[in-house]
Amino acid sequence: MSELDNTQLNNQNVSTSWDISLNNNLVNEVISHLQGYSNADLHGTYDILTAPFIGSYMSKGSVIGGGYKIGAVELYKNSYNNKSLILDEMTLSNLNKESGAHLYFTNGIYATSKAKVIEEANRFAAANNCDEIRFTENGKDYSMFEAEFDFFYRGHKRFTKVIRVDDKSIISCKKENLRGFIGYNIDIDNVDYERAENLRSDIENQVIPAPTIIIVTGTGIHLWYIFREPIYLKNQTTLKNYEIMQGMFSRKFTHNKRYCGKEEETGSFQRDLPLGQPMRAVGNIYDKIEGLNIPTESYISGSYYDVEELNRWADIPKMKIGKVRSAQQYNMLKTRQLSITEYEKLKNSFTNLKEAKEKISKILNRKVVASSWQILYDKYVTEDLYFKDKVSKYIFYLVEIEGKPQLDFLGITYEYYSNKKVAEKWHKEMVKLIHPDRCKHPKATEAMQALEKLYKGMI
Repeated sequence: MSELDNTQLNNQNVSTSWDISLNNNLVNEVISHLQGYSNADLHGTYDILTAPFIGSYMSKGSVIGGGYKIGAVELYKNSYNNKSLILDEMTLSNLNKESGAHLYFTNGIYATSKAKVIEEANRFAAANNCDEIRFTENGKDYSMFEAEFDFFYRGHKRFTKVIRVDDKSIISCKKENLRGFIGYNIDIDNVDYERAENLRSDIENQVIPAPTIIIVTGTGIHLWYIFREPIYLKNQTTLKNYEIMQGMFSRKFTHNKRYCGKEEETGSFQRDLPLGQPMRAVGNIYDKIEGLNIPTESYISGSYYDVEELNRWADIPKMKIGKVRSAQQYNMLKTRQLSITEYEKLKNSFTNLKEAKEKISKILNRKVVASSWQILYDKYVTEDLYFKDKVSKYIFYLVEIEGKPQLDFLGITYEYYSNKKVAEKWHKEMVKLIHPDRCKHPKATEAMQALEKLYKGMI
């Protein structure tokens, strides 16, 4: 942290444009020090948001010819209604600077125009006792808003009909077009240096779950908690239940003076976000006050959550929801290849590359050929030393990974910190696997030390 006068920081008034700019810089500085987090650009953030959705059947099209989209919208001050549209990947990749300054994301999954055409055809089939629909020869090249279908019952064609939908609300991010959610999003207002530091400290000390994404917006902070599997809205009951869950989870932050200054400065708590509320994307410009042009910045942890896990932490009662299976998986090797810090750590363990190859060769009992530290690390250390069996994987998680990613890989949830019996059982099982008296892995002693440190934090 920069050398700053704490009295000045804690007493700062954000009523002027200069003070808001200063405050934003200070909040960014605090958040940037979070362990396990890194900066992300627009597309990096979008990839994190959409990863579980892309792996689910919704993205592939649970309907013929067209699926659903994560809410990505452009909002201009004077034309919100005209520009609140779902954008596709091609549009996102070709955004100009002006458009990017007005780009927002939502946690909502919306029906596209093609999806709505098929949904309407399915409704017609159900209402007319048909059990199958097919595109006609003319319907195969259907337009954005209509298509021709044949309707069947037990193999016999009963109807041929052109299905049309209203093109005015097809791809707008409106509540009636919601089909699911990718996670919880929280908008915390009036975040100053002290509140940002409280948030950072509580994340590091596991008082609160580590957000998947943190976005600093000018006068506040957005937190994104992305589900491993998106929630599919089968009916209005599911929609209402999600709305309750989102509100209860959000209030853990927006009704807490440690993080939010809304009540202190306005006399009331923040209201719950509407469903599918647009949230500033990376690069969006905060320009609510004349003369201010503050770009948003993003910090990512890459941690995904089961919705039940988050709900237990927030004391949310069990509610009926529909999750959609996702293909989102951790790619261990890819994760390791992204870590420059670990390469440096490896280098510092040896005098030079030659010595490193000789020692690792003895450990693996085979010849090691590597012309660089990176090849040595990727080919021999990561693949052979740490991933040859289950025990080696656990040792890798303990020795080489820190913070929230380490807990994720080890399968440690907040229950381990709140239930002593759960922690004790896990600790005993791990000791049986990695204790140096039983395990001959060269990193067993180091792993055991890391295990004891983790366990001490639990109890």
